[in-house]
Amino acid sequence: IIDIALNGSGSYLNGTVVNKGGVINAYFLNGAVWDNVSGNGDYGNISNVNDFNGKNAIIKQSANSGDIVIDKYSGSTKVHYTYSDSPTMLEGGSVVINKSTKGSNITLYTDYSDKIDGTNVQSVLNALANKVYYLGSQYLVNEAGYYYDKDNNWCDENGNVYAKDDTEGSTPLGNIFNEN
Repeated sequence: IIDIALNGSGSYLNGTVVNKGGVINAYFLNGAVWDNVSGNGDYGNISNVNDFNGKNAIIKQSANSGDIVIDKYSGSTKVHYTYSDSPTMLEGGSVVINKSTKGSNITLYTDYSDKIDGTNVQSVLNALANKVYYLGSQYLVNEAGYYYDKDNNWCDENGNVYAKDDTEGSTPLGNIFNEN
C-alpha cells in the first residue's frame, strides 16, 4: 500500500501514478496540485489510483497527460485542461471514476481566451464534459446539468433518480451513489 498525501498550494506531484497491481491512495488537500505529465517510461501514461480524496485539489492535464483512472473518488477537485489551436481541442487524457462518495464534485475548466465567445462556449463546455467518465452510473450529463440514462430517467445533483416524466419534488426511484 502506498499513501500519497500532499497538503497546501506549495505541495505538488509531477508525473503519472503507475499502479502495477498494488494499492495506491492519494490525498490532495488545500490546493495541492497533481501535474499528470507522462514520463514516457516503460509503464505508459495512464495513472491508476485506488482511492483519491481531494479537498480543494487541482489536477493539471496537458498535451503530455494520459488518462487518470480512479477506483473510488471523494471530495472536491478542479481539473485544468490546456488546449491546442482551438479551445474545443482539449489536450490530455480523460478522468475515469469508477465510483464516488455522495457529495463529491469535480470541476473541469480550461484557460480563459478571446477564442471563447458566445459562438463556441457550448462547444467548449461539451469538450470539457467529454473528458470525464463516471462508470459507477449509466447516467450522462446533458446541457442543463441533469443526468439522463438510456430510458430518459433522470438524476439530480444529489444522485436521486426520477422517472422520465417526474419533476423535482417527486418521490425518487432510488439513488446512484454507493455510500460504502
